[in-house]
Amino acid sequence: MAPKHPLDDDEATSMISSLESPLFDDFKASTPSSTTSATSSVKKQRTSASKTWEEAREPHGEEPLRNAFKQRYWYCKHCIIHPFRSHNTQGARIHLASKHQVHITEDVDKTKADTQARLESTLDKQKEKKAVRMKETADRTLFEAVDRAAFNEALCQLICLRNLPFNCVEWPELRALLITVNYAADDVFCDSHTTVSHLLLRSFTAHRSVIAQKLYHALSKIHFTVDAWTAPNHTAYQAIVAHFVDESGSLQKALLALPEHRGRHGGEEQAAAFMEVIKAYNITHKLGYVTGDNHGSNDKMCRLVSAALLELDEPRKWDPVQHRIRCHGHVVNLASQAFLFARDPEAIDIPIAEAEADESNSTPADENLAKRLKKAEATNWRNQATLDLTLKSMDFLIKHYERSKSKHAGNLDLSSSIITSWLVFDKYYNLTDATPAYAAALLLHPSRREQYLIGYWKREWQEAAIEAVKKLWETQYKDRVLTHTTTLSTTGVEPDEYDLFEAQLQRDLESSAVKDELQRFIKADPIKIVTTALSWWLHPERREAFPNLSCMAIDILSIPAMSAEAERIFSGARRTISWERARLGAANVERTECLKSWIRNGLVSIDNPDDVLSADDWHELTELLALLKPLKMESKHVQSDPYDCQHGTLHEALTSIDFLMSKLESFKEQHKHLPSSHLKACINLGWKKLNKYYLLSDQTSAYRAAIVLHPHYKMGWFYKHWSDLHKDWIGQAKEAVEELYKDYCRRHSDEVQAPAKPTKELDGFTRYNTLDDDDDGLDELERHMAFDLLATPASSAADERQFSKAGHVLNEERFNTLDDLAEAYQCLKSWYEQDLVDEIDTGGSEPNALATPLPTVEID
Repeated sequence: MAPKHPLDDDEATSMISSLESPLFDDFKASTPSSTTSATSSVKKQRTSASKTWEEAREPHGEEPLRNAFKQRYWYCKHCIIHPFRSHNTQGARIHLASKHQVHITEDVDKTKADTQARLESTLDKQKEKKAVRMKETADRTLFEAVDRAAFNEALCQLICLRNLPFNCVEWPELRALLITVNYAADDVFCDSHTTVSHLLLRSFTAHRSVIAQKLYHALSKIHFTVDAWTAPNHTAYQAIVAHFVDESGSLQKALLALPEHRGRHGGEEQAAAFMEVIKAYNITHKLGYVTGDNHGSNDKMCRLVSAALLELDEPRKWDPVQHRIRCHGHVVNLASQAFLFARDPEAIDIPIAEAEADESNSTPADENLAKRLKKAEATNWRNQATLDLTLKSMDFLIKHYERSKSKHAGNLDLSSSIITSWLVFDKYYNLTDATPAYAAALLLHPSRREQYLIGYWKREWQEAAIEAVKKLWETQYKDRVLTHTTTLSTTGVEPDEYDLFEAQLQRDLESSAVKDELQRFIKADPIKIVTTALSWWLHPERREAFPNLSCMAIDILSIPAMSAEAERIFSGARRTISWERARLGAANVERTECLKSWIRNGLVSIDNPDDVLSADDWHELTELLALLKPLKMESKHVQSDPYDCQHGTLHEALTSIDFLMSKLESFKEQHKHLPSSHLKACINLGWKKLNKYYLLSDQTSAYRAAIVLHPHYKMGWFYKHWSDLHKDWIGQAKEAVEELYKDYCRRHSDEVQAPAKPTKELDGFTRYNTLDDDDDGLDELERHMAFDLLATPASSAADERQFSKAGHVLNEERFNTLDDLAEAYQCLKSWYEQDLVDEIDTGGSEPNALATPLPTVEID
């Protein structure tokens, strides 16, 4: 009996899968014709899997040595009863591990190990290179994400607003904080405190131009608070703070300069510095009132400023007395000091004399007088210290003084203090008569007006104050040119004589009302308002009702009543010039404090100052837009496709240029008397270039002939547009068109049917230009000429459109397209879009053969 056939594991595996399986890579037999190669392969296989073959046995009896693919079988030496065989070592190792718990790990082939090592090394290097490239990309992205200009501006603002020393950029902690946010920003951060000084200078210069524009376009005059201060480092500074109403109607304040004074800093030195500042900002013509304390140097400074204004190239009268505002807080403070420290002999004699006249009068001391003076000083002055509150506060204190003197007449000590305080206060109260602005602020307040003076002032005071305000009104505001205009027509229709009469009557009535604006306002009943008097006057309705008086009110009510802003500047500068920063230069102090003032008051943007447009920039852009708008409109007209709309043919070329020339000449006339500017140069250059091609159109008669042949224009267009300034052009145009017509008759007379009745050569053409628009009156030849000229495009926009469409064909993804194929493609696209070709049957002919030969055309 034959022995039992051993288990054959390839019976469950197809022949094809056995061939393709990677498990058989070590045991694939060579072809029968290569015996030497097969023997070598077997040796190699056994060498690479020697441990596995140690667990094999030789085949017994009829057991096959190889399978049909010449792959040798592996027989398990441990399986006696149920033999096991496999044609690959992988299956053998699995059998040994699962059935006999024999685990075999073959030694890795050295060649494979070296190959694997090199492969891993190559992959590691690629990963390293990729990581380096990714890091470089990330570094570049992070570096580009930092806006250097914006960063420097933000750094300047941080240093100014938080009073940081310039060497803060050298603090390791600040740099570490910045690097944790963006490590690439370390190269952007400046390395030295000297660089900060340069950054501040650049930011200060850029922002100063913005402030200058705001001052130049302010609605009110520019008022100033001025004061002097000696810093802890013994350096004298002068604060020059401007107060004004900006274009948006907001009351603004800005430190314009903080000049250093070496040595003396009296009125003469302060006047010189003040004049230098207002000249630098170009606001000498808008100088308003100057508010300062009661030191004599401020009076001297005003007198010297007045004299300096008369010596300018354009002299300006500026009364130093009428425009001198005394700090109300300083006046109340002096009165309070006089009450607490009664040292005036005259003040002591007055209560003694009164006491001797009435010895029976004795009342306890009023300890609240000084507190009331201080309260009067502090009430509503921190945020609303405008001039309309000054006299009202003084009138309140006068009533209080009168009651206190009467109440404490028997107390000599207290009476002398009250009288001393009263004398000081009355001195400055009387000085307000020299400045009409004080009374004007009361009269122009909608809640007070003349009724306030009648109720609280003596009659002689009332008349003097009203007369002074009236003089101020008549000399500076009454005869101002009205800023508003009356619209004649809103329907677009030309106004007739009646409309013009109505408009003139309206202007006369408005002019009559303007003459009476001041009286009309102060005589009216006071009204209660919920806002400030300045805000009330800034409302458009009030400015429309009182066009000139509102200008006066805005000027007067924007005057600061106190010089407290200058003191605030000194308090802020005291934090900048600390004991640790005593060596800080005066120029850097000035720039720092100016930037701090401008930023905190919202006068400059927190963005990069170089990117901010000034008011002049916006005005110039508006004018440029008005100039470019007709150019764009005409360009779109002549570029239109004449096959889709009524624009784009030759008749529009000359009419369009003529329209644009008239626009440019109008702009030239408007800017003729203005100083040289970029806009003026643009207008002149545009006119010069357009005029060059306007004159070149004379060389081509087709331009004028197209207008003549257009049924809406004809020769009448030339008479309408050229008869005033260019009458000789009309004759030249007519001669050119007639010559073109004659030449056309000679060249094309046999192409069209001759007229039924023989006429002179130009009779039909002349008759056409005398007919109405609805009847062309042209014969066959003339109509043929019109077709030719009016079919001529006014621009080469069609070619540009073809280039745009060709961009979809000849792009980066299709750069291998052949030139002749691209040409055929674009031509076919154009023909199909215009419906110029139909489907054709080429039959068996060659693709390039034409079914119909092209006609022979004689080209002139």
